[in-house]
Amino acid sequence: MKRVSLLLVALTVQAEETVRLPAPCAAVHWPSNEVMRALGFETQPSGGAATWIYAHAYRTRDWNQVWRQIRRPAETRVGVLGYVAGLRPRFAELTLHDVNVNWRTGEQHCDVRLAVDYNGYRRGFFTEGPERFRSTGELERKILELIRLQVWANGFLEEEQESRPSWPQP
Repeated sequence: MKRVSLLLVALTVQAEETVRLPAPCAAVHWPSNEVMRALGFETQPSGGAATWIYAHAYRTRDWNQVWRQIRRPAETRVGVLGYVAGLRPRFAELTLHDVNVNWRTGEQHCDVRLAVDYNGYRRGFFTEGPERFRSTGELERKILELIRLQVWANGFLEEEQESRPSWPQP
């Protein structure tokens, strides 16, 4: 019985995606919170100062655009005669971690980690009922890209402006 429960816990482990931004985490916190709110996530009480727990509370236009671009957000194999209905993120955990690159100059980078927990209703030949699903990481990568772009739009990533292609002037 213990082996079966350990196997179930191992299957529902969240896939974490990470992006490193060349800015301190203090500059990344508010833009990341803006992105999560724009996607319909609400902040939930959490214990740490560097980790925020979000619950997906409502659908927004931004959420619908992002969700349409995701081909397979979670592993939902149900077999031949089955389907999954109502697949949606339940909780998202966003963690910001400062990394000191150079102690002399005080240069810091911010590691942004995002893990999403999915739930839905599985109906199959042998199983039926609500269930949690393991993430494929596609949604996490898309949200982290939106956070990176929001931090860049707020002016905290200077080298991004140099690497962007310049449009030809008329």
